[in-house]
Amino acid sequence: MRRARLLLLLFPVLPLQVAGLADDGPPRPGPALQRAITALEGRGLVIGFLARETHGQVLAAHGADLALVPASTMKLLTTACALDMLGPSWTTTTEFLATAPPRPDGRLAGPLWIRGGGDPLLRAEDLWAAVQELRALGLTGVRGLAADAALFPGPARPVSWPDRAVRDPYASPQGALSLAWNSVELIVRPGVKTGTPARVTVFPLEGAVEIVNRARTAEETALDIRLVTPPGHRGRITVAGTIAAGDRPHREWIRLGDPARAMLGGLRGMLVAAGIDVEESLQVGRA
Repeated sequence: MRRARLLLLLFPVLPLQVAGLADDGPPRPGPALQRAITALEGRGLVIGFLARETHGQVLAAHGADLALVPASTMKLLTTACALDMLGPSWTTTTEFLATAPPRPDGRLAGPLWIRGGGDPLLRAEDLWAAVQELRALGLTGVRGLAADAALFPGPARPVSWPDRAVRDPYASPQGALSLAWNSVELIVRPGVKTGTPARVTVFPLEGAVEIVNRARTAEETALDIRLVTPPGHRGRITVAGTIAAGDRPHREWIRLGDPARAMLGGLRGMLVAAGIDVEESLQVGRA
């Protein structure tokens, strides 16, 4: 990401100033751009790019054949394709669905479905507002919750990524049903005195992940935090070790394991808090 940020800042500022044809390829960068590239490479960065006109004429290139990780620069291509295909006024829709109207007492005979439209900016407060609207419509109970994230059929994470327990938010799986950037903030606080259990919570959705708290309050802080995502599970965060009595809360953003199932867990808590009864059945499928 650092490489991408440096280059994206560099290109608009420095003109390409083509110096001429290279002996074995496209034109070389101009003197100003070349000096900037040399300075960055002197700091250990590896740089590769190729710039060309829309109609195909190559303007300049440097290390264009190097096999580098494109990283966040791919967001430019994705955004350009979305604007071209969908237009700037296109919006996503997240739907709440049921197979039949509620009964006279306000209860659904079947599950309440939530179907994702690919909204990348859906926040916890948006979900809470939807729950309040459901309550205002007279909903009093549901027979289970179900999530439909089938709009995006591809893998949730790039298949080339190593399959290891990276818990950082940048490694969050993506899907058509996503909430709060598919991550939660884990907060570990010390107990009231030494020897008591630590207090562990997550924000903004408490039910989004399963928490296993094995941490204790002690004289020093040495926490061991692990993320496990069993198949078909919303994800489990295990907190072990110690946190010092009187110490500041330990805060860490952690990716979700399964965005759709995590949303169902968080939605269940919101519905119950709003006075809507929810049976424990949670499922992911097609609405």
